[in-house]
Amino acid sequence: MLHHRVYTPPRALESYAPDDLVLPSLLPDNFSYLPGEYYSYADGSIDIEYKKVAIFVDGSCLGNGTDSARAGLGVFFGRCSSYNISKPLLCRVKATNQRAEIFAAILALMKIEHLALAGNFPSTEAVLITDSAYIVNAMTRWIVDWKNPTTWWTRADGKPVDSRREFEELDNQLNRLKDVFGISVRFWLVPRTYNTRADELARKAASRA
Repeated sequence: MLHHRVYTPPRALESYAPDDLVLPSLLPDNFSYLPGEYYSYADGSIDIEYKKVAIFVDGSCLGNGTDSARAGLGVFFGRCSSYNISKPLLCRVKATNQRAEIFAAILALMKIEHLALAGNFPSTEAVLITDSAYIVNAMTRWIVDWKNPTTWWTRADGKPVDSRREFEELDNQLNRLKDVFGISVRFWLVPRTYNTRADELARKAASRA
């Protein structure tokens, strides 16, 4: 388990719904934030540090499982953000919902790097918020075994890992952000009902693919 890739809300705030934890973007700021350190004092007052940039990601595939499937990517920084992305997935491989979700996460990391290069990313911490348990498990648990020389990119049943190239790119981008830019990225798995904005962006993009 790669704990450094998992976001967990502060213990005192664990009962809050994801929507209540995210501090939304307000003009002229393009970013939303999640709480990090939480301090409580003897007089009953509290102090919460909102330094982790919150980014919702999702992929959508219309006609998933068919030869005519069309996929789109959604990256949501906030209601007022000019950085939100709604992009059709155009690739030579077959479009699937799983592949779209992975590429949405990759697209978000690429956007972080672009902003960091321009000096416009406001934090050394970011959280990708997704409803894909597959992506979260892959990047925080299974990747350890996949990269083990004795099991090199094979599943527990001995079969090759699906979407290996995409997962390798996602893993490499995570490491690059940390090693080159000093930006740590964590994943937060939330119910689908709390990822509607990124889902809407992805669906609109898929309809244009």
